[in-house]
Order: sequence, then C-alpha cells, then structure tokens
Amino acid sequence: MVKTTLLLLILFFTAEWCIACKEAKPSILLLMLEGYDIEIVDHPDKRFKKHNITKLPTLLINKKKVIGTRTKEQYREAIDEEMD
Repeated sequence: MVKTTLLLLILFFTAEWCIACKEAKPSILLLMLEGYDIEIVDHPDKRFKKHNITKLPTLLINKKKVIGTRTKEQYREAIDEEMD
C-alpha cells in the first residue's frame, strides 16, 4: 500500500560519519520501501542550514523534527501523526 504524502515534506538528515545515522537508516529505507516519500539528505547539503539541522540523525516532517535514532514503527507513527 502506497502512503500518500503529497502534503508532507519528509527529509531524513544524515552524514556518512554519523554512527547513529547508520543505525537509523535501515528503518528509513524500510519505510521508503513501504511507500513513504522520504528524501535522504546527506551532509553537507544547504538544506541543513535552511532547516536549522544541528543534531543527527533528524527526520524532518514538515516543520516537526524527530531527532535521534528511532525504530521503524516510531518513525512511522511520527509521520502518520502529521498526515492526520
């Protein structure tokens, strides 16, 4: 089932050197396989400054920031809350 996220901006901010990002990335990739429209943004990217991203990993859902490593279910819940 494809999740409609047309009204959501979902960005996952990460960096190659970030161990916590490496732990969180598989959950994000699984959500993407399930149909969530998530863009992975690697450091350095100008959007880090634009969205004031100072901690990694960060999942940005519109203006809501989910900072730190979470389970796939926790990330899904955060996204789904913003879809309601």
